[in-house]
Amino acid sequence: ACSSSNHPHPHPHQLIAVVLCRPQGARNVGAVARSMANFGLSDLRIVSPMRTVTEAWDAEAVPYAVFAEDVLDQARTFGSLREALGDCGLVLGTGATSRKGLQALSPRGAAEGVIAEAVAEGTKVALVLGNERFGLSR
Repeated sequence: ACSSSNHPHPHPHQLIAVVLCRPQGARNVGAVARSMANFGLSDLRIVSPMRTVTEAWDAEAVPYAVFAEDVLDQARTFGSLREALGDCGLVLGTGATSRKGLQALSPRGAAEGVIAEAVAEGTKVALVLGNERFGLSR
């Protein structure tokens, strides 16, 4: 599609960041990178990775990131969630259980809403995934 503006709109996939909080498994980071690449996403942000991730990066994360080495190469590490979300206008967290006061969405509904919001607002959207064992805390 052509735009009459001097500033072309970014592709919706460029507006989505996947944020892993305190991941403990390098293999899981690699698998997330692979899933991201399969869906055209490339902005991987890692918050306070456990030592087990950083020490096993080459041996475990890279082999699990089949055809997604570029996602791993471009991944950025942050010391805090606040820092990782600094440029994001919309933040979605995932959880295994429902929480009072939080809106629950189906995966399809969430994806449709994220894309629509990102495009309409021209804002970065973060999908935040918690630690493999403990998930996200409030």
